[in-house]
Amino acid sequence: MSGGPVVPEISASASPPRSQRLARLEDVRFDAVVVGGGITGAAVAAETARRGASVALIERDDFAAGASGHTSKLLHGGLRYLAQGRVRLVREALRERAYLLRQLDPTWVHPIPFLLPLDGDLGSRLRNRFGTWLYERIAGRQRLGPRRVLSRTDVLGMVPALNPEGLRGGVLYWEAIVDDVALTLFRVELAERAGAVVANHVEVLSSRSESGGGYRLGARDTLSGQSLSIRARRVVDATGAWMGRVSFLAQNAPRLMPAKGIHLVFRREKLPIEVAVVLTGPDARPTFVLPAGSLLIVGTTDTAYGGDPAEAISEPPDLDYLFRILHKGFPSVSFRESELVDVYAGVRPLLAGSAASTSELSREDVEASDLRGAVAVAGGKLTTHRVMAARAVELMALSEPPPSASGSGSSLRPPPSLAQGALPMSEGTELLARLVRGPRPDDWTDLRRRVISALTDGQAESLEDIIDRRLHALNRREAGFETVVRAVAAVAGDVRGWSERIREESVERYLERRAREYSGLGAG
Repeated sequence: MSGGPVVPEISASASPPRSQRLARLEDVRFDAVVVGGGITGAAVAAETARRGASVALIERDDFAAGASGHTSKLLHGGLRYLAQGRVRLVREALRERAYLLRQLDPTWVHPIPFLLPLDGDLGSRLRNRFGTWLYERIAGRQRLGPRRVLSRTDVLGMVPALNPEGLRGGVLYWEAIVDDVALTLFRVELAERAGAVVANHVEVLSSRSESGGGYRLGARDTLSGQSLSIRARRVVDATGAWMGRVSFLAQNAPRLMPAKGIHLVFRREKLPIEVAVVLTGPDARPTFVLPAGSLLIVGTTDTAYGGDPAEAISEPPDLDYLFRILHKGFPSVSFRESELVDVYAGVRPLLAGSAASTSELSREDVEASDLRGAVAVAGGKLTTHRVMAARAVELMALSEPPPSASGSGSSLRPPPSLAQGALPMSEGTELLARLVRGPRPDDWTDLRRRVISALTDGQAESLEDIIDRRLHALNRREAGFETVVRAVAAVAGDVRGWSERIREESVERYLERRAREYSGLGAG
């Protein structure tokens, strides 16, 4: 490969014991089986195992392949929910934000200042000033930094490209940015370290209650086609927007209204800001413009979605919505579709309600159960995943929480394998960006090491598992990215013993799926 990476020979491989995990799924009658490997399911499994119960966590695709890996990358209380009167949700989320910032390694999550421009009429400006003041008061000692009211001159000095028309000033407040994929994988590993059996690429096809109580699930390993029979006293449906595809609850199942959200990713040099900027869309909902290493993330949309969540893509109306906001907010910056280095879409499992639009629906969570031992957990936010899980586990009534369950004791430092395999966003994204734009001398060797770690320690099975999640790629449209894909396939092929034909087919499948994700983009 002329000008490409040099992939050294691998003297030995250490494949993960997937066969043993699948065998245990059939050998054990679990206290609970959690279906759905997003942040909620992973947290439920970790909490269940922590309480000493036997638990299995299964996911039909890869962990964090759904909405949990397609968020705005924020740990936040939700400033706009105050205007909706959801003070309890905001208070809980701010408390969880503070907890995670204390307990997680600083390379995983860090505070970031948010600039909220004050424009519009006087009433709107006063509401925003009061809202941010109340937000800080609710956070109390858990606030991340001081709120500041800024003059128009201060705002334009901070973000010169911001539209000056109608601008009267701004408010600076604080939130936190997190690698959503790494956080989900971290919860998966915490569950496994506490005794859970975890397996991705295992799809539930059927369920039936057993005469003696509990459930028997018919499942399939999607990699080998092997049929599996899994028994458990309790079943937790944490499948998010997929809830109801395989029904466990006979009654009381949460009613959902899935909502699609997309994000645009540019090179940060396009708008070299040091603070996140909050822009207001035509429907009055906020759009975040977030600096993330060498990238800029813009999102999100919020539209009702009735299709298969796995097939959600960015469509022209979604793109138009965000580009209109960008052009209005930064009129001197020429944002073009052709300059997008990535775009991603996810489907959020919002609780159905009487609101006119999905953006007005509650971000609170709900847990439901029935007498047969099925529990469903839906809704919520990335920030509140831990307390959502605790509420779901309480419904299962499997055991009393251990003495440290208050959350004030144990540290949540990344386990060794994740510290190597599932990178913090700033490191993973920057490594891939350098490989495309100008690698350092050791970058290709570093990539090889991390791919091997993802396969041997991180339960990655496919190129998507490795590239999109263990390395958390956010620049998949950049010229030269195919070279990275082929380099990953070369290392994975050596570890797994793939033939040249299988390696090439894996690359083509990956590139074809990426092309489908980008099919809504024009030439820009």
